[in-house]
Amino acid sequence: MGSWKAFSNFSLHLSRVHMELFNKFLKSSNTSRQLPITAFARERNVSSSHQAKLDKYLTRAFVTGNIPLLFTRNEDFIKFLKLGIPGFVPPTDFTMRRRHVPNEYDCIKKVVEAKIGQCTAVTIILDIWSSKRMCGFIGFNLEAVTKTFEMFTAFLCIRHMTGRHTGEAILAEYEEVLKEWNIDPSLVVRVVTDNGSNMIKAFKVQFPKPSDPIPQSFDDSLESPLIEQADEMVQLELSDSTSGALTELLSIDPDDDEEWLGLNKDLDDSYLNVPRKTTSRTGPWQDEAGFGHSSSWQSTFQMSSKLRESCKAHDIQLVVEDGLKVLDQTAVSAVKRAGDIINSIRKSVTDTEVVFNAVKFRLVAKNATRWNSLLFSLQSLVKALDADPQIQSRLNATKDNKRKLSAVDIKILKEIILILIPFQEATDELQGDYETIGSVIPVYLDLSNKVSLTSFNVNGNFVLNPDCPLAGKISHCKGLVEALKASLHKRLSYVLNDTVYILGAILDPRFKTDWIASSPLNEEDVLDCVKSELVYRFRQMKDESTIVPDGHSPGSPLPNQNQTSNDSPTGQPASKRSKPSMPVRQFFSSLKRTPRPPSGASTSKVLEDFELYLSDPICLMEELIDEKNPEAGYRPLRPLKFWLKSRHRFRVLSFIARDVLGIAASSGSIERAFSTAMDIFGIKSVNMKTDMLNQRMFIKRNKNFTV
Repeated sequence: MGSWKAFSNFSLHLSRVHMELFNKFLKSSNTSRQLPITAFARERNVSSSHQAKLDKYLTRAFVTGNIPLLFTRNEDFIKFLKLGIPGFVPPTDFTMRRRHVPNEYDCIKKVVEAKIGQCTAVTIILDIWSSKRMCGFIGFNLEAVTKTFEMFTAFLCIRHMTGRHTGEAILAEYEEVLKEWNIDPSLVVRVVTDNGSNMIKAFKVQFPKPSDPIPQSFDDSLESPLIEQADEMVQLELSDSTSGALTELLSIDPDDDEEWLGLNKDLDDSYLNVPRKTTSRTGPWQDEAGFGHSSSWQSTFQMSSKLRESCKAHDIQLVVEDGLKVLDQTAVSAVKRAGDIINSIRKSVTDTEVVFNAVKFRLVAKNATRWNSLLFSLQSLVKALDADPQIQSRLNATKDNKRKLSAVDIKILKEIILILIPFQEATDELQGDYETIGSVIPVYLDLSNKVSLTSFNVNGNFVLNPDCPLAGKISHCKGLVEALKASLHKRLSYVLNDTVYILGAILDPRFKTDWIASSPLNEEDVLDCVKSELVYRFRQMKDESTIVPDGHSPGSPLPNQNQTSNDSPTGQPASKRSKPSMPVRQFFSSLKRTPRPPSGASTSKVLEDFELYLSDPICLMEELIDEKNPEAGYRPLRPLKFWLKSRHRFRVLSFIARDVLGIAASSGSIERAFSTAMDIFGIKSVNMKTDMLNQRMFIKRNKNFTV
C-alpha cells in the first residue's frame, strides 16, 4: 500500500484500494479546472528609466501631432497603451501639461542655447500674428551658422501682445527675448521684419548726444520704402586711418555718463550690425596694414548697412500688388470673370465633378492674403481650358454667355500668368530655409531684365530686349509689365548699395562678380568698396583666422590643398557636369557672365584670399548628389558647403563669408511658425494659454534638435 503523501501514482492507488475516495476525486476533478499560469505570474513592472522614456516620446507625439492633451483621458487609448505596454502607467493630461511638456521644452532649449553659443553672428526674424479670436502675438525666429559652417533655424518664442502694437512695444519685446536667451546684442547682425510702420519705428536706431535733453522722436510719415531706406542710412563714415571713429562720430564723452560707455562698448564689439557707410576711393592709398588710405581721394560708390531689413519675399509681393493695380479695364474684367467662374464651380458639386472628370484635377481657389494664390488659381483654370476647350459649355457656372471667357480673355490670362511666374519663382527662392542672402541682388537684376521688354541697341534705337523672355509675347498687358518694372526699381533698387546684399552676392560662389555686368554699377568701384569692407571686418575679428580643421596643426598639409582652379569644389570637372534643370534656376538666366582673369597677390591676408577667390572659375548652380556616381543626379549648390570645403584655401575670407551668408533674406520661417500656431489652435484648443502655446510651438518647430 502506498503512502497518502505520495502523488506519483495517487490516482492509480485510489482506483485500486480506495474506490469511494477515487469516485469523489473524479467528481472534484470534473468540476474544478487547473488555474492558468498567468494566475501565478507576478505583474510586470516598467522600470523608472523606461517609464521616463515612454513619457517623453508620448509627449513628443502629442505635441508634434497637434493632438489635444485631453485625449489622454480617452478610455480606448488607455486600454491600448496598457495592452501594448504591460506595466506602463500612461500620464494624465494634468501631469503632461505640468511636468512632461515643460521638461521637454527645457531639454530642447538647452540644445538650442548650446547651438547659438557656437555662432559668431545671428539673424532675428520677427512678425506679429493674430489668432482667429483676434488675440495678438509676436513671434521670434533665429537663423545662424555655427563655427563649423552648419546653418540652422530655431524658433525662439511666441508672446502675447496686449494693447497697441507700437514700435516701442515691439522693441521692448525684442529686448526681453534677447535677455531671456542670453543673446549678446552685438551678435545680432540683422533683424528681418515686414514693412509695417511699427516695425520700422521699432528698429529705426538713432544716436542722440548725451547733452540732448529730449531724443528725437520717430517720424510718423513714410512716403515710400525708398524714403525709409534713405532715413535709415545713418550718416556714419568709418575711416580706416582714424582710431576711435565710432566715439568721435557719435560725439560721446565717456566721462559724462556710464550708460554711454556701455553703448560705446556694444558698438565696438559688433562688426556687422552698426549702421554705417563704406566708401570706395580712387588713387594710390595705403594704411598701416598695406591697404586703404590716401591724403586725397574721391568718393565714387558707397555701401550702407543697417540693423533692420524688410522681408524680400514681402517686398516682391508688394511689387506684384503695385503692378496689378494698373491693369486696364479689359484685363480686370477677364481676371474677375475667371474668379467668378472658379468660385461658382467650387460651390457646385455638379460642376466640380464635371471639371474633375474632364481634366482629373480640381480648380484652386484664390486666397485674399496671398498674391500667388491668384497665379495658381488662373493657372488651374487656363490648364483646364487647354485640356478641354469645350468645358465651358457643360458647366452651370457658364450657362450665361456673359460669364464665359472669350478668346481674348484667355489670351490676357495667359499673358498675366507668363508675367507673374518669374515673381513666384523669386518668392520661392528667397523664402527657403537655406542661404538666400546672396540671391537677393541677382533676383532683383534678373526680374528687372525680364520685365524690360525693350532696350537700346548700338545705334541708340529701341529694340526688343534679347534678355527678356517676354519680349514679343505681350500685347494686352504691357502696362502691367511697365508697372512691375517701376515698382521693382522703387522698392528694391537700394539693394545695389546695401553692404550685406553686395557681400552676399559676391561671396556666393554661384555669382561672384558676374551680376555687376547686368547692373549700372562699375565693377572697379564695387570691388574697391568691398575690399575696404573686408579689411574692416578682418580687423574686427578676434582669433577666428587661426582656426584650422580638426586633426591638423597649422603647419601640417591640409586635404585638397593642391586643388587646381580648373576643378570644381566637388571634385568633378566642370566639363562633365550637366546644366541645371530646376525651373527655379531659370531666374538667373538673363544675368551676363564674364570670365575674370587671375589677379596678383595683395598685401593683406584677407585681400589675398579675396583675389584668389575671384580668380577661380564661377561655380555652377547645381552639384552632383554623389560624386562617385554621376548617374545619381544633381542638387542645388549651397554656398556654405562650398566655403566649408574651401576653408583650407581661404583661411580668413571663409569666416567672413560664413557670417554674411548666414543672414536671412526673408521672414518665411516665422510665417511657417504661425501656420503651426494655427494648427495648434484647433477646435478643442482655442482657450490654450500662451505659455502652453509657446512650449508646444517650440517643441514642434525645434523637434530636429536632438537631445
